[in-house]
Amino acid sequence: MKTLKFKKDLCDKILDGSKTLTWRLFDDKELKIGDELEFINKDSGETFGTATISSLYSKALGTLEEKDWKGHERFISDEEMYRTYRSYYGDRVDKNSEVKILSFVFRPLLKRFNKESVIFIETSTVKDGVFCDIYRFDNDNSKDLGVVRVKKGHKTPLQKVLTGDKTLEVFLEGQGFLRIVESHGNEITYSFPSETNPVEVNVGDTMQWEATEELVFAEICYPPYEEGRFNNIC
Repeated sequence: MKTLKFKKDLCDKILDGSKTLTWRLFDDKELKIGDELEFINKDSGETFGTATISSLYSKALGTLEEKDWKGHERFISDEEMYRTYRSYYGDRVDKNSEVKILSFVFRPLLKRFNKESVIFIETSTVKDGVFCDIYRFDNDNSKDLGVVRVKKGHKTPLQKVLTGDKTLEVFLEGQGFLRIVESHGNEITYSFPSETNPVEVNVGDTMQWEATEELVFAEICYPPYEEGRFNNIC
C-alpha cells in the first residue's frame, strides 16, 4: 500500500475533517485515482488512518486558482508557500514545478470496536481491490480483528476455514454479498445491508464476500489469526 506522510498539525486537520486535499510535488509513487493510502504522522512515525484518492489532477504551482485550495491549508503569501515546499523538496521548487492536487476520502483508525478498546497493527493488501486493517484487542488476547474494505466489483479470496474455534463475519457498511458453502454442501447467500449480522463461519465451510458497491466488513477470529487458518482456493 502506498503511504503519504503529514506533519502533526496537518494530521490534526485531516482528523477534524478540515483538510480533504493534499498537494504532492515530484511524485515518485505514481499516485492515481482509486489508490488506497496509509496516512502516517511524519513526526511520530505512527499510522493515523487510511484513505482513498477520489480525484487527482496536475498543474504548475504558479497557476493555482481558488478551486485548488478548497480543503487545503492556506499560506500567508506565495513566498511562504514556496518556502514551505522547498523545506520538503529542496530548492528546485519554483512557480513552474508540477503539483499533483488530490482529494481523498479519509478513514481514521478504530480506537474501539463494539465498545472494546483495539490497537492498530498494520494495513495489508489482500488482493487487488481488497485491503485489511489489522487490530488486536487491548484487553482480550482470545481474539483479533480485521476490518476489510472491498472495492466495488471486487471479491475477497474464496477461502475454506481449516482451523479455529470461531470465525465471525460482521457487515459494517456498503453493499454486497457473503456466500458460504457449508461443509455438507448447503449454500447460503447473505445480502447486505441485512438483518443477519454477524454471521458465524465454521471449520470446513468456504466463504467469499463480493462488493456491489464499496463494502466494509469486520472479521473476528477466535483464537487470533495464524497462518494456515484459511485456505485460499482462488
